[in-house]
Order: sequence, then structure tokens, then C-alpha cells
Amino acid sequence: MNGLSEKIFFSALALFTAGCAKNPYTQVQIAYGRGKYYDEMGKIELACPRMRGGGETPAGEYRIGLDVCYGELPDKKSENTFSTEVPILGIKKTISVHGRTKQTMTKLSPIVEYKLGSLKANLPTDVPAEIGLRVPGYKDAELSVWAGTGYNIDLIVGLTDYKAGSNTMGGIPSIDAGGQFFWELSQELLLLGRFPLGTSARIDHNGDANFFFSGGYRISW
Repeated sequence: MNGLSEKIFFSALALFTAGCAKNPYTQVQIAYGRGKYYDEMGKIELACPRMRGGGETPAGEYRIGLDVCYGELPDKKSENTFSTEVPILGIKKTISVHGRTKQTMTKLSPIVEYKLGSLKANLPTDVPAEIGLRVPGYKDAELSVWAGTGYNIDLIVGLTDYKAGSNTMGGIPSIDAGGQFFWELSQELLLLGRFPLGTSARIDHNGDANFFFSGGYRISW
């Protein structure tokens, strides 16, 4: 574990040992991203609900959460040839079976993030406070940089249709699972302490990169 990963880990550990944090919050976002490259369709598109909970501890500001991403993969095609022979008559017949598998991927990504730094400022007006939009403890605009680490759990679900001559058999299910560790660097603009807008770059230990744009809502407790 490198130094940055250790810092993130111990920030999360402070949550469990202290049991509480200063200025706790929960935020929910919807993210759009582009995932692993496939020759048939380029980068696959990912739609991701994102959930985060965090706060400030003596070790720094942390948050933990989960991304649930969904995307469609290119169809997979297969062809197998089988030969049959009737011994007495000496008749030999070859049958070709064609398969087409429709695939979807669900990516579950638990993550721990640590705030590296931020810039904060209020708008040059008291209107947000007068109409109740300014959240106590927050500036009107806060630009932060976060570093995160986590683990991707990839679930690929397939439905295969087989065709042999005029005969068909469809809807044969299959599932494949895999996983990899990842690291993420993100920047987030928090407006009025309520509306987080962000971009992030994520790379896993296989070298695959993912880029996300996200927006949502934060509730402070």
C-alpha cells in the first residue's frame, strides 16, 4: 500500500473508531462515464448512480460510498460444427450451430475518498443567505480535489440464442464475474453546500481508464 492509499485508508478508519464526524453529509449523484474499449463499439457508455457519505475527522476529510454502473456490451458471436454418422448406412451429416449472445455489464464499485485540498468563496451578495440557500458551515462555492481507492466488481450477464438450420433455441442465460482494484482522482464543485458537480478519472490495475461527469444533491446532517 503506497503513502496516498494509506492516508485514505486511515481517514476511513477514523470513521469507524470515532463513530462520528464533524459536518457529516450524504450526497447522491448521477454520473455518466465511458468504460473499457471494445473494438466493435469503442468505449462503452456507463450510467451510474453514485452514493457518498462523509465528514471531517482529525485525520482529514473523508467519504465512503458506492457506484453502481450499468452498460451494454457488444454482442458475442460463436459458431460450432458437429458431425454425425450412421454406421450401417455410412451417412455422415455436418451441423453448424450459430450463437449470438447479448451482454450487459453491472459494475459495483465501493470506494473510499480523501480530500487533498479545496478553494472556498462566497458570492458577493447576501441574497443566498436571505432566501435560505446558504448552508451553515459551507461557502457558496467550493472547488475540491479528491483522491480515492476502491474495488470494481464486474458482473457480465448474457442471454444467448442458438440456431441450427431452421431450429432455434433462445434465452439461455449466463453470468461471468471479475474484479480489479482501482485508483481515482476527481475534482468537485460544490454550489451553495447542496449541489455537487464533478469530473473524475479512474484507472484500474489492468490499465483501463474511465472518465466520469456527475451531478447531484447533498444533504448535511
